[in-house]
Amino acid sequence: MQTVPDVFATRRELLIALRNIMATPFRSGLLDKMDVLLDEQVLLGKRIAHDCTIPAVLQSTSLRLLYNLIETIFQRRADMGRSEQYRCLLSTVLECFVRKLGALRRQVPSILRELEGSKGNSVVDDPHLVSDDSQDPFPVLLPALSTAAKDKEVCEFRSLLQTVFSCLKSVLYCMVAFHTNRGLQAPLSFPVKIWSVHAGDVRVVSRLITFGLPALAFYEALPHPSVDMREQFADLFTVLQEELAAELCLLAPARLEHLIPPMPRMMHAVLRALRGSDQSVAVALKVLDLWVDSFNPEFIERSMAGVIRDLMLALWAHIQPHPNPHGTKVAEIMGKLGGRSRQWLLDGLVNDYKPIPEYGLRVILAFSPRTSFLVPLDRCVQFAAAAIKQAVKVAPLEAGSAGWSSQLGVKTKKQHTAEQQAVFVVLRTLPEHASEGEELTSVLRGVLQRCIEASGPATLEAEDAACAGHQTPPGGDHSEQAAVHLPQLLKQLMEIFVQHMLSSRSSMAVRTAASAGLQAIADGRSCTVATLLKPISKALDSILDRRLQPIRSIAAQTNHAHSVAFILRTCSDGLALRPEPVLYIADACAIMEMNDAAISTSATYRGAPVRTEAIVRLRAACLQVLSAAIGWKAFRESESTPANSDAPTAVGEAVADGAVKLGKLREKLLKVLIMELGSTHDVTAEVAKSGVLLALEHNMLPKSILQEALRPILTDLAFYNRIHLRLLRHLHRLLDLLSGQFNVTLGDKLAEHLKKWIDVANVLQPPQPVAWAPGTEWEVAAGMLDIFHKLPGAAKKFLESQGKCVAYFLESPSRLAKDAYFSRLLDIIRRPEGAELLNALAGAPAQLEAVLSAASEPGSDAEAAAAAQLNCIHLIHIMAKLLPAWLPEPLFSAALRHWRSKDFQSRLTAATFQALPQRLESKWLAKIMLRYIERHHAAFDALFDLAAVFSGPMAVDFTFLKMFISDIVAKQFTADEKRQLLKHWLEVYRMKQLDQEHTVSVLRYLINPVMAWVVTHGELEVLSPDVVQGLVNDVFQNPEKDGPSEQIQLELVQLCATLIQHAHSLFHEHRKELIQFGWSVHIFDRGFAALN
Repeated sequence: MQTVPDVFATRRELLIALRNIMATPFRSGLLDKMDVLLDEQVLLGKRIAHDCTIPAVLQSTSLRLLYNLIETIFQRRADMGRSEQYRCLLSTVLECFVRKLGALRRQVPSILRELEGSKGNSVVDDPHLVSDDSQDPFPVLLPALSTAAKDKEVCEFRSLLQTVFSCLKSVLYCMVAFHTNRGLQAPLSFPVKIWSVHAGDVRVVSRLITFGLPALAFYEALPHPSVDMREQFADLFTVLQEELAAELCLLAPARLEHLIPPMPRMMHAVLRALRGSDQSVAVALKVLDLWVDSFNPEFIERSMAGVIRDLMLALWAHIQPHPNPHGTKVAEIMGKLGGRSRQWLLDGLVNDYKPIPEYGLRVILAFSPRTSFLVPLDRCVQFAAAAIKQAVKVAPLEAGSAGWSSQLGVKTKKQHTAEQQAVFVVLRTLPEHASEGEELTSVLRGVLQRCIEASGPATLEAEDAACAGHQTPPGGDHSEQAAVHLPQLLKQLMEIFVQHMLSSRSSMAVRTAASAGLQAIADGRSCTVATLLKPISKALDSILDRRLQPIRSIAAQTNHAHSVAFILRTCSDGLALRPEPVLYIADACAIMEMNDAAISTSATYRGAPVRTEAIVRLRAACLQVLSAAIGWKAFRESESTPANSDAPTAVGEAVADGAVKLGKLREKLLKVLIMELGSTHDVTAEVAKSGVLLALEHNMLPKSILQEALRPILTDLAFYNRIHLRLLRHLHRLLDLLSGQFNVTLGDKLAEHLKKWIDVANVLQPPQPVAWAPGTEWEVAAGMLDIFHKLPGAAKKFLESQGKCVAYFLESPSRLAKDAYFSRLLDIIRRPEGAELLNALAGAPAQLEAVLSAASEPGSDAEAAAAAQLNCIHLIHIMAKLLPAWLPEPLFSAALRHWRSKDFQSRLTAATFQALPQRLESKWLAKIMLRYIERHHAAFDALFDLAAVFSGPMAVDFTFLKMFISDIVAKQFTADEKRQLLKHWLEVYRMKQLDQEHTVSVLRYLINPVMAWVVTHGELEVLSPDVVQGLVNDVFQNPEKDGPSEQIQLELVQLCATLIQHAHSLFHEHRKELIQFGWSVHIFDRGFAALN
């Protein structure tokens, strides 16, 4: 049992013999050997779970033994001291089963190929069913085959797959129910307590889909006689939490065309994820956004039909202001859906209610997460019932009517007058009681549009005459009645709107609604608002004669500024250039240059001290005046106002000889707009933005004014300690509008500042005073990073040099050791957007080698250094995978030195439990070296080191190493390269550089497969005379005591048999030595067995 851990036929016979001995009196002789017999490697042998080359029965046995451990682990979860360790063991078991499923998936094509034999339409020709991991993991399911050719191997493989699926379900159940009080056989009732997901668990579970679906192709080709394996595979996910299962369904890789059939069912997964955690919501929104962009809108609408109401309610629930992270994305998706996002509103909504007899019906509403409240609906129900009864009575009279025009013949003049008065009261009342401008605007536009459409062409002529004070022309009954009522109504409405626009008491919402009403009337008459206001031009001039300073009542002057802005904005074309409005503009500039303290000391707010909100509203109104002034053609193009001896002189240097000079005033106005782009208040910044855009449209921003306005900003940007969030916000808005006006060195300067953040001490303990507020250090850095994508093309030259600087990513072990940081780094370089960073890291092999080869210094954090080194190995592995032709020789040498180090070798052979990243270290290093050897065959000596993984129990599946030897070394190495490999092995064997187990692994997995390929494919030139002589003199020698172990001899006998069978001509002169070797091995084995 100890000498043949891998000869399974012999081990089976030995176990049968042991069983027979136990029934005889000789069993007492086994008592002192029980500890040795129960040793894992003696009783179970080696490399069983992941070794796909052994019979399927033995693989199933090893998996069932591992499965039997699950119950023991699960029952011990109550041990608080070691609960976390048991939970990690479950993660390890899950990973083992999932990786086994991945290994079995790669066997499906070869098994089906052998089954088909010489059939012409072999199923393995299907490009979707290949063993390459880079191919699409969702194969087109195979056509049904005849099951007449089933043999023992196929049945065993089917049974092995079924064993893996059943074991996986139990493992997932234990992981979900680990923190519950349920037994292993008790069914779960959801929702259970939150699943304690460990790092990598979701990734491993997601591979169930990636590995499981291709494996199901085997059952599609060869159905199980009694079990639907697709149902069994789907049953795996019934033990998961719904949220996690939904997330896995959405994250599974698939081509878009494969998503078309299951799209309606996938919408249920989107809905479930939208009701989960922030992470699940983010996944659902990302996937839904991709679907909306990729598929036809009609198809998306049909797919959503089954869950449209619940889906839209879930989406609307996330439209919330900051700090909700999903509101913007949801609004974007809603915009892409267009009107389809409102179709569900046609159906009634279901809500909870409480019937309270003494108070009537009350609906339960709530604004999450606050407490719910009751809303009485009894009065609303009464009003609705009365309206329905009234509609039923009126309906017969209005049958067949297409609009208002057909109703005029059946209504009396008194009825029309009453209706006109009702509409007039509604429209007059709405602006006075509106709280939201947008809502009121939509109402007014709708009602006015109906009024204007009902008027007709004749009514419009009558309206023109009525507005001009002329008599309405006569017409038919319809025209005469419409001309009498509707023009008068519109005229009165226009007067109301103008009154609200110019009133000192109107709120912003009212002004917005009134402006929309005026615009609706003007659009209906195909004219401008200025045309409508011509009859009251004198009243407008009187408003412009007032001054903005000195400030007394801040509320009144704010409203007056809005009125002036409205006049300048709508009547600018016909407005004469006079000193009075120009002086009002100068007053607005002066107020904008005052600080809040100066404004608050000179003004009051309704008799009380001025509040900050009132000052913000005043500044916004002044900015509206300045923005409207830019659109005033006479102010924009004239050098001064006409001379007037009576003109006020309050503006000092701006007035000369009774004329106001406009050049300096325009410069001051433009500087104010540019500076207010950096305002902390969004309302003022938006008005300033509109003013700058208007100035750009009229070409009013010469380079000299821009340089003078930007000088304070650029001066602060020159020093990193002067940067703060408001300055960066200002720079963001300037770049949105004026990116072409900035110097190309801005990118270099920002990159230079960001280097200060590499050293945390410069930020948290700066050597000099800083402008940013405490606690905003990282927001400042993020703000600078967010500026780069807005820079002009010429200013992005810094990327060419800064892309090579990877110090931030690699020179801080404490940063590289953080899992959150490192996982984000991997996500970036895996994406197309991270190609520049990937190339920059690839161009820094010296830094990568320094991290990989670094030894923990005395006094340093050894754990952080080890974690950084491990993450560096993972990073190089990912980079070598993304850039197949990249890996340089220094990194290969560093990886090989790391493999040969004592610390790594102790971890490789350790019997203690290790976390997943530590277990994968050997796999990452092996794949790094194999990628280099694939392009540089002369580095084959590393294969001898890698073969050590087969000398003991494998915690990782190294099947890829066997495939590399069989596919690359045996098939792609040249004859000379294979000869050099054999010579190297002969030297290693002669000098006894490897231990016994390592020598067995090299022979079994490297030398014997390569030699078998060489002699069976006509490459006998590899076996040169010196190689043949070395084999005879150094390898095929009589075994001696303390010489080669029995396992080595068995491998050498197999090698000798292969050579004699296929290359006997080369050993014709050495037949005697080979016969003596075989005979002495036989005699030595018998003598050695007798001595023991």
